[in-house]
Amino acid sequence: GFNNFVPDLLDFKIIKNNKKFDLFTGDLIKIDMNSFSNIDDSDFKNYISFYGNNVSVLDAPYGNYFGTGTLDENLNLTFKDVYGKMGHSSVQGKYSQEWSPYNYNFILNGQCNPTDINNWMGEWWSEIWTNFDFNVDNVPYGDFIISGAWGDESNHSTMGEINASNFKYKELGLTNSNIDINVDPKQTSLSFNLLEHSKGRIKGHVKIPRKAYHSELLNYKMIGDFPLNDGKKIFGNVVESFLDDFNLTSLIVETHGDVDIWSNNNNFPTTTDDDFHIFTHTDQNGSWNGIGFSNFNGIIKKEANSLTVDYPVIKSCSGNISLLIDSNLSNKFSNIDLKFSNLKANELFDSIISYQSKTKKVPLSDKNSTSISKNGIVDFNIKATCTNFDFTSLNGTGKIKVKDKELSKIRLLGILSNGLDELPIPLPSGTLKFNTLEGLFEIENGIVTFDRLVLSGLLSKVLSSGNINLESGELNIKSKIQLIGNVPIISKIVQIADPLAVFAEIKITGPWNDPKWEFLINPIK
Repeated sequence: GFNNFVPDLLDFKIIKNNKKFDLFTGDLIKIDMNSFSNIDDSDFKNYISFYGNNVSVLDAPYGNYFGTGTLDENLNLTFKDVYGKMGHSSVQGKYSQEWSPYNYNFILNGQCNPTDINNWMGEWWSEIWTNFDFNVDNVPYGDFIISGAWGDESNHSTMGEINASNFKYKELGLTNSNIDINVDPKQTSLSFNLLEHSKGRIKGHVKIPRKAYHSELLNYKMIGDFPLNDGKKIFGNVVESFLDDFNLTSLIVETHGDVDIWSNNNNFPTTTDDDFHIFTHTDQNGSWNGIGFSNFNGIIKKEANSLTVDYPVIKSCSGNISLLIDSNLSNKFSNIDLKFSNLKANELFDSIISYQSKTKKVPLSDKNSTSISKNGIVDFNIKATCTNFDFTSLNGTGKIKVKDKELSKIRLLGILSNGLDELPIPLPSGTLKFNTLEGLFEIENGIVTFDRLVLSGLLSKVLSSGNINLESGELNIKSKIQLIGNVPIISKIVQIADPLAVFAEIKITGPWNDPKWEFLINPIK
């Protein structure tokens, strides 16, 4: 016989995942049962077919369904041919259902929009696809085996494959993909055999633990071309805020580890059981907070309560920068070693100005920057510590050396030169021209202090001591000018009377961009 049901006239409810759904809604469900069929299966005497017209199951999108199968003496169902078209999905396959226990088994393949069947699956299924945005005109192709027992959340498994193109994950556009899915009671595993995007390819895997098993660590591995600008949202808000400081099309990434997935703590990194290694490399031009680079490679490594950032090669300003940060996450104390080698002074100056415009933290002026020689070279090294990952409040020591024939025109050093030009002393031309700056310094809470910073040239040198407040730009410097006397005319002047000896010191105070000069007279002259 046949049975026709009008789902909209029924009121069957089901509670699933702590939510109430209508079991069926729609226009028509037709079920036919008989003892003869075209199915060649001598073990069965009862056959069943069904047809659904504009039907929704568990409030999923409406669709049309058709299937034929068998019914055994225990009323267990086996549908060997099932077809369905719902929402943006069109699939075919097999389905079986037992009643003691309530075991079920789906074998499905076809064009399947994963979110169409969210209500049919456990919560783990919808969590997988939360951040995906599939193209409804190019629906993914899926091939799945889904089995378990109704009412038993610990006894479900899914194995399958999805091929998708032209979709987005957290705003990252992916042109092509092949993803294996394996879900068991303990975890969901996604194997990314291929993820193609406009900048290259990525492959890897992610293993997501089920909450019921109280595991908090997501295991992952990834290798390939990571599109930094387009993919910065993938790793969450904290990492995104860090990547926002970069402007880079893509970089090569090889990373693996275990990271906390369920924690709501947004402070990164933390003293959890996280354990990861991230190796990165690029030979593309990019920038960090306005500071340009052309190449870098290094590793970020977290093990237990330690975090290491080791970038021995960063090509910038036509020279090399190296950075090593070794942090103890328990007390948030970090040791930092930063080195500049053979950086061009004019490019470094421009980078500092760019950094200032991005961060508003460095009180420099770009006045006279065009006067800096293209041949100027900067060497710099600082070893310091900080706490709470606040790298603007470093405490440590360093060394600087600058060589440039136009050194006198650089801001700050130009402050000295401009002031010295106003001295009421007849000195030979070029006496106060400098080409080298070098010395040691200390930095503490944003204040740089030095007691012997030497600015020297062929005919004279300036010995300076004092401090500079990097946050406010305030200067407090005392300088002493000396004639070197290695040129005959200068030697003669020095032998008779050093005209600069009348000035004990030159004091420079006030803001960086508008300093005040004071000539202190030597009382014994």
